[in-house]
Amino acid sequence: MSAPESGAGGLLPGFSPLWGSAAFTASAIILLLRYGGRPARSPYRTAAAALAVTAALCLVPAADHVRGPSTSRAACERLRATAAEYGRRDGPSPMSEETRFVCEVRTSGVLPSGRNASDQELVAYGRRLCGVHTRNDPAEIARVRAADGVHVPGLTHTLGGICPSAAAVARARAEAEDREFRKWEADQRRRCDAMPRHRPLIRPDSVTVHPEPVWTDYGELVANEDDPEAEPSGADASDADPSGTGTGTGTGSTDASDASDADPRADETPDSTPDSPPGSELTEAGPGYLVIRIHSDYPLCVTVERYARRPPVETRGWHHVVEVGYRSPTGTILAADPMGGEPLPDLALRGRKGHYRIRVHYAWTPWKGERLGAQRLLIMAYPGRGDEAVVHRRRVEP
Repeated sequence: MSAPESGAGGLLPGFSPLWGSAAFTASAIILLLRYGGRPARSPYRTAAAALAVTAALCLVPAADHVRGPSTSRAACERLRATAAEYGRRDGPSPMSEETRFVCEVRTSGVLPSGRNASDQELVAYGRRLCGVHTRNDPAEIARVRAADGVHVPGLTHTLGGICPSAAAVARARAEAEDREFRKWEADQRRRCDAMPRHRPLIRPDSVTVHPEPVWTDYGELVANEDDPEAEPSGADASDADPSGTGTGTGTGSTDASDASDADPRADETPDSTPDSPPGSELTEAGPGYLVIRIHSDYPLCVTVERYARRPPVETRGWHHVVEVGYRSPTGTILAADPMGGEPLPDLALRGRKGHYRIRVHYAWTPWKGERLGAQRLLIMAYPGRGDEAVVHRRRVEP
């Protein structure tokens, strides 16, 4: 049987109007035969016609008696996986807007009264709710909420596909959110644009300023190169710099500063590894592997400088400076967020394979009264042997 309306047309059990019509017709025929004038035709023929009409009304299935199919939650999940796997759409969606509405209700449970309704009944109920949404009458909204337990203004997303007014509200919200996001992006970009440009003390081979602020999920930038000719452990020992400083100059030190160790990244970055000097947690490296640790909640403004020879050490204006040895088996050193995203500019010198020294400079910069406005990262890369980590400046508080 179909359901009468409650509130906005809630789905409640009841009787079909056609049964009432059949009863009314039968009563009218009985009254006509009992109290009407003498019929022009035979009473038997009249009675037969009446019985035929009554039988048709009572026995022939009525359209609103048919509940129609009911799409299951599992079927909806399969349809959604086909329509937009991992948020991408490979082709036209096989789901109509009505089917999308039905699946939204089935999977979210936002309409408790439609839990056992057929798809046809559910769509009809959704269209009645659309009328309530369009009229936006507070008294009517309150009545529907009291009768059906449904807060219609909160169904904007659910009703969007079958209700023009809900679609308009959802579109306006999305546009407002997009404007706000673009405004936020512009603010983050201005923070990097306001960064002081580094002035190299010697001429670099090339300089690349990353055009956009960099973000990470977990505060790490990682470069991984697959070594096509992996060497056995310790193969680089004979290549170590004779001076033992890892800088190729014989004048390096494993700790170039005694400044206090305090930084907002302290809760995110691990301590130095057992084989590294204290304060070297900013970066670490190995053959084909490099990691740089930064803060995940602030924009990162990056400059990469490549040198053909060792550049002078600079610590002024930086809160942390660490240098490590790195061996590139492919001649391409691309550090990026391991969770995905655009990599930093290539650190390698014109595709050169082999040993490098990577010097990482890190600092916080203020922005419009914020002490921690953005992060500044300068990476210098140059050919050089030695695997030792050298702390040119230990981490200090900004």
